Amino acid sequence: MSVCRLVPDLGGQLCGVLRQVEEVLLTLEVWERNPDEPATLPAPLADREALRALHRVQDAIRPTQTYTDDLGERHSPHSGVGNGRLLGPGGDYEHRPLRLVQLRASDLAVLNSAAIALGMSLALEPGSELTEAIVAGAEAAYSSTTGDLDVVPVAVVELLARVLGVLDLDVTDDTRLLAARLEAAAGADVVLDRAEEAAYYRLAERINMMWADGHPADRHR
Repeated sequence: MSVCRLVPDLGGQLCGVLRQVEEVLLTLEVWERNPDEPATLPAPLADREALRALHRVQDAIRPTQTYTDDLGERHSPHSGVGNGRLLGPGGDYEHRPLRLVQLRASDLAVLNSAAIALGMSLALEPGSELTEAIVAGAEAAYSSTTGDLDVVPVAVVELLARVLGVLDLDVTDDTRLLAARLEAAAGADVVLDRAEEAAYYRLAERINMMWADGHPADRHR
């Protein structure tokens, strides 16, 4: 079953976190497939289950996010996914965009279970083979995406939990109102009315609690 979610365009941050998580899961896969001494992984980390779910989420999210290329140029989301601007009443200022994204509920559930399994291993089994693999994956993730050698493996798990918090927020009257407005716009610019903007601000607060740990993130562009 698929679910429609309102996903903020965070300018590459969401995709960056998902790439770090991917590095961890790819490392676990390598350890699991070691022909000499294969690692035993718990579900849903075993048999690429979590990795497949992550790849489907990445494929759904990536086209909706603005990104900056190697030359420093910003690129808007690809056409056909609803890349219009989100404007305040009167059209005088621009809000951070929200995108309508179809995700599999089962993929979100699998990734939630994966985050729990990773976190429990780090917290309760610091000397286990799984924890060693997680640490190796975190080192790969940090070196490939941030260049940072000061690795804190639990940070990758915490970031995954934050992403999932953003992607799996409860549906409310506010989300239904904004989703209907964006769907009707079919990718064109949307000028919110006062009620819709109030709903946007309430949703932005909920997203901030998940993504920024309660510290206000910018709502305007």
